Amino acid sequence: MTFDHNKIAELKQYYDAAEATLKEGECAQNAISTPAINELRYAGQHLLRYLTGSTEPSLEPDDDDGDDEWENAAKHCKRAMFDAAEAPVQFYMKQIRVFQEDYRKEVVTDVVAGYVKMMVRVDAINQEVSAIAKGSRQKFAEKVRNHVQELADINSQLRVAREELNKKITLRKKQERLVYLGLFLTVVGIIAKFL
Repeated sequence: MTFDHNKIAELKQYYDAAEATLKEGECAQNAISTPAINELRYAGQHLLRYLTGSTEPSLEPDDDDGDDEWENAAKHCKRAMFDAAEAPVQFYMKQIRVFQEDYRKEVVTDVVAGYVKMMVRVDAINQEVSAIAKGSRQKFAEKVRNHVQELADINSQLRVAREELNKKITLRKKQERLVYLGLFLTVVGIIAKFL
């Protein structure tokens, strides 16, 4: 069997791009994207079938020219790139939603300068990512990379703000307890006066 070296080189580009995107995601969120790794694993299986001329798991050569296997390998690499690019975006979006939920009753703008602009930007990124996701997977991976660092920066600021917000909450709760204790002692004092 002869190999189309151009196809192999093209597949290598897809694979390398997916792997680079996967590594970026690992660094960003300190975790691996299992779906992306699985896609690369499947790409490897199809590549082996293409290289051996076999579409069967036994790797016995068959009469097929292997183009379907090459196409499948390329599709899996592209999907891996998509999954790897999507993972850190989803991770940061989830962290930001958790922050919003945790501090929904707090005045965050007192602690985080520009909080409203940050959340407007997060919404814009979310809408843009959703719109891109409906199109080409390869374009998605390329465009989403630009947003990962921005989301990481916003998430970092919110993570730091948690400590200050928690201090404010603790202080407010202490003050509330003191007010309640004062009210309780006042009521007890009034009752004791009449007894």
